[in-house]
Amino acid sequence: MANKKINYKGLPEWMQTLALSPIEWNGVRAYVGVLPLAALALNEGQIEGLPRNPREWTRDDLDSLKTSLEETPELYVGRGVLVTPDPASETCVALGGNMRLQASMELEYESAPCVIYPEDTPLEKMYEIVIKDNNSWGRYNWDDIANDPVWQSLPLQKWNTPVWSAPEPGGSSGGSSSGGSGSEAGSTTSQRLLLQFNNKKIQMTEEEFEALSRRYDEHVEKVGASFGFVASLLGLEAGEQADGGDGDE
Repeated sequence: MANKKINYKGLPEWMQTLALSPIEWNGVRAYVGVLPLAALALNEGQIEGLPRNPREWTRDDLDSLKTSLEETPELYVGRGVLVTPDPASETCVALGGNMRLQASMELEYESAPCVIYPEDTPLEKMYEIVIKDNNSWGRYNWDDIANDPVWQSLPLQKWNTPVWSAPEPGGSSGGSSSGGSGSEAGSTTSQRLLLQFNNKKIQMTEEEFEALSRRYDEHVEKVGASFGFVASLLGLEAGEQADGGDGDE
């Protein structure tokens, strides 16, 4: 018995028998569902007017993502591949999630969770989806990562999360963040230094440390000594204590 055809507005004939759920929000219409991997394709520029995906990754990046997909499929369900039908074939092309799709292919999955945008999605919107999906918004609060025992108890490096690590003998003076460059999430691998006093740890980039060093040099040149440098950073007047008093009643 043939599968019943459904009127999915904006989708080609070959997709009309698939089990998809329509979703509409803020004027945007799309469909969500699980598509056979054989019906999905990486964006190699096969849709006229849409360039190939402007993103690259390393072998280590891809292997890390494959491990993540296997360990946390919940994330894949929540962040499926963003696709649109290719008018020239019975496939859908990935606008977002090309790396997830490549990892799925290597893992030999039979299907993948997807968000499907209709054929009438303007090219200008496709460009926007491609670029913005590859962007990284915001950044970690490194002080929270370094000082909260919950985050510190987790295998962050294994999860490809940038963390401070001690420099190797003979290596750079700064710690380095873990994780490969060019990962789909957009994380970077800038060098990081760790300042520690008592139980407080403060992470900073090399650029931030260089700026701090320049300010220190300017302070020493101005006053002839390092005394008062911390107070100047805190914006305190000479002799003023950080707690607002000198400790006497």
